Amino acid sequence: MPRDRRRTPQPPQQYMLQAPAISADNGGADTASGPLAGSSADRHIAHSVLTEREVQVLRLVAEGKSNKEIARCLHITTHTAKAHVSRILYKLGVHSRTEAAVYWTRQTELAGRG
Repeated sequence: MPRDRRRTPQPPQQYMLQAPAISADNGGADTASGPLAGSSADRHIAHSVLTEREVQVLRLVAEGKSNKEIARCLHITTHTAKAHVSRILYKLGVHSRTEAAVYWTRQTELAGRG
């Protein structure tokens, strides 16, 4: 039987999420400043699966921003924004921006920020 070439490969085991426990050890208070500064829950996600830049991009994806808008917000090229989004989808094991946004929303709700 021929393989379906459209099937997305599964991410490596180190990127698989097993319902990570996210704790806002400082009560969810932001310690950094600026519009893209994240809470301790954001940093937990960044250190366990995504880079800090990927978390910034994921937050913007969850807000419904396009690659072009993400690029403007982060002062990067559209190509770089697209590459970040692709890596995020791969690392989270999801197939669409919508699934990534749902993941982000659930994680932030679990951390008591929703």
